[in-house]
Amino acid sequence: MPNDRNLLLTAILADAINLGLNRMAEACPGSSLSRLSWIVDWHVRDETYSKALAEIVNYHHRLAFADTGAKAQHPRRMDNGSKLVGTDKVSAKSTPAADL
Repeated sequence: MPNDRNLLLTAILADAINLGLNRMAEACPGSSLSRLSWIVDWHVRDETYSKALAEIVNYHHRLAFADTGAKAQHPRRMDNGSKLVGTDKVSAKSTPAADL
């Protein structure tokens, strides 16, 4: 784990939202392109993402809810089973907010 956890999380967020390190460095006070690049070079790789994802999944399987067999309610349904307004226009791919 790098010494600057906030910098690591900043680099991961830049990757997650496809902002790029340069723009993230400009947007985040206290970070610089050279520091973010160093963190990415040393700590952000496919195998570290895979290991982190496995840790998250394993943690969730140890939670009490995972043992109940309960199913999460579909996110596009209300408690009474009626369809939420506007969800018929939402796709799995990004949809401009104006189309909703």
